[in-house]
Amino acid sequence: MLFWLTTIFICFSISLLMLSTLSLRALIASPSVDAKANYRILVVCMFSFVCLTFGLYALLGSPGLISPASDGKQYFVKLATQQLATQHYQDAADNYSKALKQGVTTAPLLVGYVLAQAAAKTDFYISEENMVLLKQAASLAPNDIYPVVYLALALHQRRKNKEAVAILQQFLTSAQLTQAEKAKIKAFIMQYKIG
Repeated sequence: MLFWLTTIFICFSISLLMLSTLSLRALIASPSVDAKANYRILVVCMFSFVCLTFGLYALLGSPGLISPASDGKQYFVKLATQQLATQHYQDAADNYSKALKQGVTTAPLLVGYVLAQAAAKTDFYISEENMVLLKQAASLAPNDIYPVVYLALALHQRRKNKEAVAILQQFLTSAQLTQAEKAKIKAFIMQYKIG
């Protein structure tokens, strides 16, 4: 943001300096032909600075515009994460989808996509297709708590609490977890046993 404010300030200052210089020349030069030529030069220069500003924006301001596919993927993931945090769920789902099409699939990317799609719906319902993606995420990151927790939630939404508890208990015994993560999993197990 500071870069763009500085760029705009510099362009504006140069334009004002040129305008004052050309106005001074126009006052000194009595023929109107010189004044018209000076204003044409001013218009061309101001147009050039506008083009320069937009050119800098295209090169430096939007990394997905000129970067290779891997950088484009990071751009879409970063954008989708911000949109998910600001509750623009459908936009986040669209950008996660674009990131998935860019290359290698990771567990956080799959979980983010599933969450964005579920949050875009009013009831936060995880579809069958997204359950498959959560299983894939769990296999990609066997110690990651989130794919398993959301997979258990999807089973709970279908009133398959025994399966949800079984998945969580199996994960609790097989994964390398911190004490805080173990406590979370145990809390979900208790919740699904009761519900």
